[in-house]
Formats: sequence, C-alpha cells, structure tokens
Amino acid sequence: MQIRPEIQKLYPKIKAYREYLHQYPELEYHTVQTRKFIKKVMEETKCDILQEGYAQEGIVGVYGKGKEKGILIRSDMDALPIQEKVKKETASKIKGVMHACGHDGHMAALLGLCEYLHEHKQRIHKPIVCLFQPGEEGAGGAKQMIEEGVLETFPCAYALATHLMPQYEVGKIACRSGAMMAQNAEVEIRVQGTGGHGAYPDTGKDAILAATSFLLEVQTQLNKRFSPLQEKVFHIGIIQGGNACNTICDSLLMKGTLRAFDEAIFQQLKACIMNTAEAIEKLYDVHFHFQWHEGYFSVYNHPQMCMLLKEAVEDSYVEADKQMTSEDFSFFLKEVPGFMFYTGCKMEKETSLHSDTFDFDEHALLYTVETYVRILEKLDILI
Repeated sequence: MQIRPEIQKLYPKIKAYREYLHQYPELEYHTVQTRKFIKKVMEETKCDILQEGYAQEGIVGVYGKGKEKGILIRSDMDALPIQEKVKKETASKIKGVMHACGHDGHMAALLGLCEYLHEHKQRIHKPIVCLFQPGEEGAGGAKQMIEEGVLETFPCAYALATHLMPQYEVGKIACRSGAMMAQNAEVEIRVQGTGGHGAYPDTGKDAILAATSFLLEVQTQLNKRFSPLQEKVFHIGIIQGGNACNTICDSLLMKGTLRAFDEAIFQQLKACIMNTAEAIEKLYDVHFHFQWHEGYFSVYNHPQMCMLLKEAVEDSYVEADKQMTSEDFSFFLKEVPGFMFYTGCKMEKETSLHSDTFDFDEHALLYTVETYVRILEKLDILI
C-alpha cells in the first residue's frame, strides 16, 4: 500500500502530535489537557461541529454536513499507571503515568486525518464523526458515551477504529472477520468457612482447602464440558486468606478473569463456574459468594466491512490472530456495524503493549491515516 503524497506531507504534524501527547499522559476520565489539545487541533482544522462533555472529557468533531448517516472513527485517549523506562527527550514527563498502549498514536493518527479532511473538505460527501474517548483502560468510556447519547446525536452507518500492534511490521494492516478480541469479566469470589486451631482441623471449615479444591475442579469441569475449539480463559490471579500458620482459615478472597469470544459460551462458562462452586460448598460445608464485574463485549468485525478493508489496503493486509485481550470499542460495534484493525508498529528492539519500554516509529501512523482515507473512499464518503 502506497502512502499518497498528501498524507506523507502530514508526517511532521502527526509526529509532533504524538510526541506532545506522549509527554503529557492522563489517566481514565481525567484527560483534561488531552481534550484541550485535541479541541485546539479540531478548531484549527475547521470541523463543522464540535461537541464536548461526553464521559467527562470525551470530545467529538464532525467534518462534513448532510442528513445522511456517515461514519464514526474513534480514538481512545487515556494512558496507564506505568513509570516509563524509555530514555529519550519525548518520554513521559508525568511521574508514574505513560502511554504504554499506543493511545497517543491513535489520537495522533486521527488528528492527522482531521488535517487531511481540512485540506480536502470539498471531497466530503457524508459526515465523518471523529470521536475521542476517555476511559478505555478498564473504565468503559465507550459505554458511558453511548449511554449519554453520542450515537443519537451523531447517528452513523459505520464505526471504525485502530489499535497499534507491535507484533506486525510497519506498513501492515491486520484484521479478521468476526470475533477478533474477547469478551471479558472480572470476578471476586469470597469463600466463607469457620475458623479454629490448626491442631484441630475437624473443628473448623477450612476456606483454603475449599478454595484449592474449587480451583482444581473448575478447570476440570471447563475442560470436560467445553470443546477445545471454544476458546476460553478462566484465571485466578489473586488469593488472599489466612492470618497465622496454626489457624484454620475462616475466610478467603480470590480475584480472577473470565474471557471468551462467543457471548452464549461466555454465559455458559459463568454457569459452569458457579455450579462447580455449589458442589464444593456441599462437600466442604462452606459458602461461596460471587461478585461479577462485567467488562467488554467481544470485538466483532463485520464480515463485509472486513472485505472492504482487505480490498482497500491491498498487499498490506494481514489476517490477524484472535486475541484474548479486550477492547471497549466493542460497545460501539454492538450498536453500529464496523471493524477495528491493527496498525503494525514493530520495532527492531522487541517491545510489547502495556510495557514500560513500549515505543513505536511514528511513520506507522501514516499507514493508519492512509487506511482511514481509503475506507472513506470505498464507502463513497470521500468522493
């Protein structure tokens, strides 16, 4: 895929946008300065409508007019509570906060598209809704913006987003039809027994013993009752319980995550987990209390839209693998057909998302902007 000259010349601005945003990262819904920076660029690029206030610091700029439904292109805004270890002048200046998931690049690319649309306004045939969303990293900002009516105010026929992905080479655009990222939920499980002296195990109801049996049995049940082809993960990452080595633990807390690609399978997995707990309750005379925290839906890419992307980017297209990670752009895809694609950003020195050394070459963002423009052309939004 060749980058057209009009996009190539935007590189200095896109690079500058990314460098500024990377130096001043903000967390969750507290993206005040980030919003102000985005607003300034969209005002300078003469968007037709500018609206703030969604999910506290979300901001929407619309390029083009008309009553027909257009397209929503979304970028996330928030950073992560990570201390950056990349040694360069444009590293994060905010202690303990870093754009370690590429959201600075997502914003810079979408602002680059705003620059392109400003220079080619006469080509815009339908509204292009550039949406900047806070709170992607676990806070569910997409859901909040939808609940606050952003899709009623700006109705769209399609939805589109990207995510930088260091496993793919620069110049590659990766996607897959159907489920690409997993549905997820976090769970807290409290096991309640009764305490006692460790010398008399028959006098208490050991929460640790019950929890251990549950962890072994639940994996057995999940493997027995579900096909290996039904991809799934149930993982407990925290166990807290017990006060002394010579006591019977009366209460224990486990925290974990459940992930799957199919919503029906996801609900069946939850039922299996809780049924297993009920069996362990009877066996050990303890009580299990579950508190589920629903996360994001599976990112489901519309098959026809994926075919459109494949045609648009030509030899740059790569078939993406499914990933058990999650993304709240899935809330938009539940409401509007569309897709998320990965922008390749592999560096010579290996790095990964959510790492304190994550970095990328801003030239990768030119392929994002080129892909956006080609999709807009394929949909006759840019003519």
